Amino acid sequence: MTLPTFIPGVTLSWSVIKTVNWGTRMQRSVSGREVRVSDFTYPVWNYQLTWEVLRDAWDLRSGVYGRGPAFPLGASPQYELANIINFYNSVRGAQMAFQWNDPSDTDTSNLGPTTPSGGGTGQVLGVGDGVTTTFNIVGTQLSPVIPVVIRFVTPSIGYTIDYNNALIQFATPPTSGTTVSIGMTYNQKVRFKADTAESEEFYYQLYLMKKLELMSVLY
Repeated sequence: MTLPTFIPGVTLSWSVIKTVNWGTRMQRSVSGREVRVSDFTYPVWNYQLTWEVLRDAWDLRSGVYGRGPAFPLGASPQYELANIINFYNSVRGAQMAFQWNDPSDTDTSNLGPTTPSGGGTGQVLGVGDGVTTTFNIVGTQLSPVIPVVIRFVTPSIGYTIDYNNALIQFATPPTSGTTVSIGMTYNQKVRFKADTAESEEFYYQLYLMKKLELMSVLY
């Protein structure tokens, strides 16, 4: 069973803010020298989404069914806000992880599926030590990702994919010094950053959502 997929809809604003975070502990002595220790193996990414308009035909206060910007006469009703809120509630706010397609980071090859070699060199996931069989699956920006289409995996050993936890597990450990890599398209593994989501109805059946934040989830 794979994680549910968040579909932001066609009215998502062009401006998507992405922030990369590393956890570094720092201690400075009286002489001014510093000791720095990184707590993270991979960075935590934050994504801020904005919608300048979301149509939703649930508001029928005009008293006329089939009229309004979200329900033009002779057209199908639009429930863009309701779709977002329903998904938000289905994952219980910040509780559950899901997958989301970031159009700016969705392929291990900068040429995408048109690459003649079938996906370039792929994304390096680690180096074998002869013991480890499980590796985190990360994208080109080192965020945890869920594979959509796998083009190749090296080394050529049997493997299984844990789609819930963004992991690849080999049947036998890659030999010491062997580079583990994967060529693929992928979605980001994320969760909602907060347990609240705010929207504003600025006109009949038209809403805006100024900020909805996602953050990457390793496990």
